[in-house]
Amino acid sequence: MLLYKLGNNAKLIENGTLINFRYYFTSTNKLLYKIKNETPVKPHQQQQQQTSTTTNFNKPKKSFGKYFHNESQYMEPFKTQQIISTYTKQHQNRVNRVVNREFKTEIDNIHDAYDNGDLEKAIENFNLIPYHLEFENESIQTAFGLVLSTSTKKVEYHADGVKFFCQNIMFFRNYIKSHRFTEFIQNMILTCIRKTPEKDLSFIDNIKEVISFITANGYVGTTNVYCDLLRKLLYHEYIGEISREEEDFLDIEIKKELIDFVFKEFKNYSDELGLTKYQPEIYYYLIQRQLLGDDLEEVQKTLLIMKDHLIPIEKGIFQAIFECCKRTDRLDQIELFIHEHMPSFWTIYSLIFYNQVTGNIEIFRRLEQLLRQKNTHTQQFTIDCITKALLVYGRFELALDWFYKKTHVYRISHNSEDFNIFMNFSLYHKSRDSPNFLVELWRDRAIDYGYEPNLYMDMELDIRYSKMNPTKIIQEINDYTKPYGIQAYTNKEQMAKLGLNMSIPVPSDDPNGEIAHVEMDPILDKLVSDKNIPGIVDYLIKMYFNNMSTERKLIPGSLFGMVMYTVKQDIEEYKRLIMASNPYYRALLFDHKLYNYYLQNHFDEGIVMLSKEDPMFFKLDSTYNSIVKGLLVMDNVELALKVGSKMAKEKRRFECHNFIAHKADQQNLEIPEQLYEYLHQNYLTSPLFNYHIQQLVNQHEYHQVLEYIDRHPELANHLTYKILVQRVYPEIYPANCQENIDTWFLLFHKITKDSQKTRGDFYEFFFKSLIEHGHSQKVLDMVMKPGSTILSQDIRQTTFYLILKCTEDPFTRIQIIHKTRAFESYYQDIIDLITEANKVAQDPWVETLLNRHTTPKKIESSKGSPKILSKESLEFLKHFI
Repeated sequence: MLLYKLGNNAKLIENGTLINFRYYFTSTNKLLYKIKNETPVKPHQQQQQQTSTTTNFNKPKKSFGKYFHNESQYMEPFKTQQIISTYTKQHQNRVNRVVNREFKTEIDNIHDAYDNGDLEKAIENFNLIPYHLEFENESIQTAFGLVLSTSTKKVEYHADGVKFFCQNIMFFRNYIKSHRFTEFIQNMILTCIRKTPEKDLSFIDNIKEVISFITANGYVGTTNVYCDLLRKLLYHEYIGEISREEEDFLDIEIKKELIDFVFKEFKNYSDELGLTKYQPEIYYYLIQRQLLGDDLEEVQKTLLIMKDHLIPIEKGIFQAIFECCKRTDRLDQIELFIHEHMPSFWTIYSLIFYNQVTGNIEIFRRLEQLLRQKNTHTQQFTIDCITKALLVYGRFELALDWFYKKTHVYRISHNSEDFNIFMNFSLYHKSRDSPNFLVELWRDRAIDYGYEPNLYMDMELDIRYSKMNPTKIIQEINDYTKPYGIQAYTNKEQMAKLGLNMSIPVPSDDPNGEIAHVEMDPILDKLVSDKNIPGIVDYLIKMYFNNMSTERKLIPGSLFGMVMYTVKQDIEEYKRLIMASNPYYRALLFDHKLYNYYLQNHFDEGIVMLSKEDPMFFKLDSTYNSIVKGLLVMDNVELALKVGSKMAKEKRRFECHNFIAHKADQQNLEIPEQLYEYLHQNYLTSPLFNYHIQQLVNQHEYHQVLEYIDRHPELANHLTYKILVQRVYPEIYPANCQENIDTWFLLFHKITKDSQKTRGDFYEFFFKSLIEHGHSQKVLDMVMKPGSTILSQDIRQTTFYLILKCTEDPFTRIQIIHKTRAFESYYQDIIDLITEANKVAQDPWVETLLNRHTTPKKIESSKGSPKILSKESLEFLKHFI
């Protein structure tokens, strides 16, 4: 053997035959080699090798402990595994440095060959580089990939590229697992599409040969390789930025052929490894292949297999199936696929949202029809999710449309979350510079409906709205349907701009009707900016509510909230706007503040307005409460109690329980038993507490009154103590003995820290009981006692009259008058007693007092007379009784 040094490379010549050898490095950095004999191959051997390369791929896999097909071809003084076992990271780095230094010229030449598209030069220089898989040298790995990339630049290079791939891929298996392998496949397709005047389908055979080779020889390593290939073929990623004409070149039949071949090779690979359960992606791609041929029956079979293997189905797959149903005029089968293969209907909101914002109206309507068949709980959850997604996506007008549908189409009453969604969206989205008007608008509406508004903190806002990521929904579905479809936005300002610029028809509840979306209305914007409320109302009535065109226009989402907020500042103009609006806008403009105002101040007029609303609003708790409050204000307490009884029967929310208890007590009316029990159980407050005490007193259950107060001491107030001293203590503790008098004083010590009004009640009825039992002198002793503040602070005129009646002595009465605080005016009975006493005493100060306070004060009854209601109002109230 003769060894020649040829530049930076070494070659061995034996008997005139040039032989390549491979470099190896031991831990001592000693250069070792294997020699591969490259003697000419005989014709029959060449034919045998070609047959082995093209047809014998289904033979059992070779042992991959060795890196060449025939171990006898090589001189191997050191076993490969022994060499590998001596590697360390330090030595591997040394190897990389040696390779990069020793073979820099060849690597640079490969780069130049790639730039110039010279495959022959690239392969020639690559063969001069000793390489080995275990080196994992980045430069050699890159050089291998460049050679293959060079082979894809010309159609005539493809066969040589495939041959080079099959001869060398055993050393570069990681190449198959990288994205460069699928780029190698796609570039062959692109070259055939772009560089040939006529259809050149040679890439089909070339691709099949590559895939067959790596499958037969076990170089795949993971099923992800098949997944990547299928993704390229199914989702047009191999097309890149080619024109529509170039895309049409790769027709559907060619795609089917390639995809079917990949599936076949995957099946062979899986069977050989004994795989019974595949990656979910494989099933997804299989479904996509079946959808290429609009084969919904095969799709159904695949879905059943996935169901048996408990493999979840992505929502994007459902969307692809729905679009196939639409394409083949089989929209009715959408319901079949949902019922049989969608385990939970909760995720349907993302598909409804997707089809609405992308303008896919046929599928959107079909999905919404299915939603209408679900129970109320499912509908409410779905609508809430859609509304949030639309708001975050910047489609304010579509969110309002769902706000309308929730009550008018799905007949679901609004809840607090409906208003909180819009209110907090105004803080989060910041679609205008100053969103405060929107916050105030929705906060007021929440209060009007009887709900407590809940403004989230900044962190909670981000958590709640970032979780509802509409762009992620769109992108995930596009991944299975149209990868280059609608642009996904992640920036809030971009989404706001998108919401203002997009103009997609808004489906109404009428399957044959549309609501036109207007991008911007400069006239309305100017009227709002000028706060010209009458002008706003006139313009809306003319251009939006009474438009004679066949389509209904929707106020731009960026203006709608501000219009509502501005017009509400004038209650009469707001009423004019509502009365002139169509049913769609009446639902969006419906405002309980307006009805509260009219029902409490102009009841009959408020009923006329309310009667024109959708009957759905009659079912709202807030409507019932508005009517009850209006009736109580008009002193129609009996009617209010009837409406309240129906509310109790239907377990509605009460806002006026204190008012109804007070009015019933004031007019000595008994609250119906069912209403009373419902209020007592759910709304036990001081007014209802005192009403219950009054009812016990009326039944002479005095001891039960005391026990009831002891159970709820926190509810006792001045009215409670007044009932005790006025009606209870005189009956069970009459002031006829010292023991009972002491009991009265124990009660006084309980209330001594209470208000002056409470102490006044105590003295009035305590003194009255003492006088009734002949203890007038005790009364005089208490009030005339030095240091006593009873007369100067704690009595009212009725008590003052009782004290004056305790004595007939005019001088004693004059003394009492001097110690008593002055009143603005006096009852006539008191004036008569003072005048009679002063005729004897002739006190100038009392005379002056009489001259200054001679206007008698009349005691007015607190019981009002019911106002008369119109026949129309009485007829309408039958809905609530």
